[in-house]
Amino acid sequence: MEVILDGSLASEILVEILSRLPFQSLRQFRFVCKSWCTLISSSYFLIKHTRVTVGDRSRLKFLYGLDPPRFIHYEALLNKDGPVAPRKLVAPMCVKEDDNRYSYRLIGSCNGLICLYCEDTHEETTEEEDTTDEVIQLHLCSVDLVVWNPCTRDACRLSGPTLPTLLGSVFVGAFSGFGYDSTTQDYKVIVEFTDSDPDISASASPTRIAIFSLKTSSWRLVECQKHYELSGNGCLVNGTLNWLETKNREKRCPLTSQNICSRIISFDLAKETFQEVATLTNIFDKECDHELSVGIGTTMGNCLFVYVHDRHNHNYNMGFAYTIWVMKEYGIEKSWTKLVQIPSDMFHGYGGFTCYPKPKWMLENDEVLIILEEDDMYDEVALYNPKENTLRTVLQDYCFWWGSTFYTDTLVSPKNIC
Repeated sequence: MEVILDGSLASEILVEILSRLPFQSLRQFRFVCKSWCTLISSSYFLIKHTRVTVGDRSRLKFLYGLDPPRFIHYEALLNKDGPVAPRKLVAPMCVKEDDNRYSYRLIGSCNGLICLYCEDTHEETTEEEDTTDEVIQLHLCSVDLVVWNPCTRDACRLSGPTLPTLLGSVFVGAFSGFGYDSTTQDYKVIVEFTDSDPDISASASPTRIAIFSLKTSSWRLVECQKHYELSGNGCLVNGTLNWLETKNREKRCPLTSQNICSRIISFDLAKETFQEVATLTNIFDKECDHELSVGIGTTMGNCLFVYVHDRHNHNYNMGFAYTIWVMKEYGIEKSWTKLVQIPSDMFHGYGGFTCYPKPKWMLENDEVLIILEEDDMYDEVALYNPKENTLRTVLQDYCFWWGSTFYTDTLVSPKNIC
């Protein structure tokens, strides 16, 4: 019997039921009848199913590696019986076998889509048409993007902008990001482009970014009004990408002896503008007066957190190596809350001075997922439990250079967006 989607209560109930089913079931139900196939393929259902799925922790997966890609179910991370065996995925077909996969890096994930970039730099030699016959070497740098849904196995490879400049210049900058603009139902990639002209001070030149729209399949180069010293992949929260900007003070703070000044800078994916979200001055003032380093991450509750790492205490195995502050309300500095402190002695046996722990995510039970990078050794993923004051290894492997992220199985196909 064919179901007619006419806006009736029965149709609304059908949509509610189907939107809660996993991808594997929906793939089969498309063949029940034409109306079901039309519904499951519609943009309305796609958006609704994605919202339901993204909020379901039981469908969440931790992804890392590319040769081959591997994942671990979120619930398996919480298993206290020991390290978890990862499962393998099929690499996207557009990642060619003759590519150097070590050149791929993860930019981010959103709504079940994974965004990678591959930077290719090569030289070209040109000869000036004048009497000097001067030979000039140019670097040509192109950034190819791969947008991939590990669940549906759909993927597309997108060519990035190619810009020439003199030998010694830098094209792809230190920061990038990937996210969803709900106002236009578009996915956007942000990549910094810089020109390291030795005659121009880096702090004096405006930040330039390349924005790729999957909907229009096109790049735009945008020059910002200010200069931002950002690095890494932006943390996606509330339709914005967020980075931590850290600068050295010319003079130490007379009260705390701190020599660093940090703030969170966000990029609004809809407005396509940068803005300051919060400063970390109050947090630093409450920490000790030793050398500090800071980092940023996200909670599973869609909040930003920053970690303050006291390098002095960590090196000498005393006090707290990491203090984690969570911004409970986005953009409200008064909502900063000290939530977790990780003792330095937790990292005994994790490589000593060659161990570089990086808190990346905070789970609902306040456990902190930490990537432990070790020189010439397998990297590890560990979970710190603040209630039990324990640190346990949940994964050990060798390919976290590629990046890692959480994602959820969705129906979103990059081929239908590009």
